[in-house]
Amino acid sequence: MDFLISKAPFLALPVVNPILGLIVGEILSIAIKESAIGIYFAYTDMRVGKQGQDFEAAALRNQAAQASGTKEEKAAAEKALIDSLRAFGRINS
Repeated sequence: MDFLISKAPFLALPVVNPILGLIVGEILSIAIKESAIGIYFAYTDMRVGKQGQDFEAAALRNQAAQASGTKEEKAAAEKALIDSLRAFGRINS
């Protein structure tokens, strides 16, 4: 706020200064809140995207194993599919 007052000294007037403080404070609060939400959604999108790709790959491997794999390969592919689904569907707070 000192920067603004140094550029426009009339902003230091007792009537103007409190109003300016409220306006600047509100703008900064909104900017901080919106950027935090944006960062959270970017992280969530990146995390879910990777887990979705892992699940898709596990599903394709499971499909191939079920079609022509041994009993052990089928069981391992099914376990990997279930594990990747759990990681993809987990809800974290």
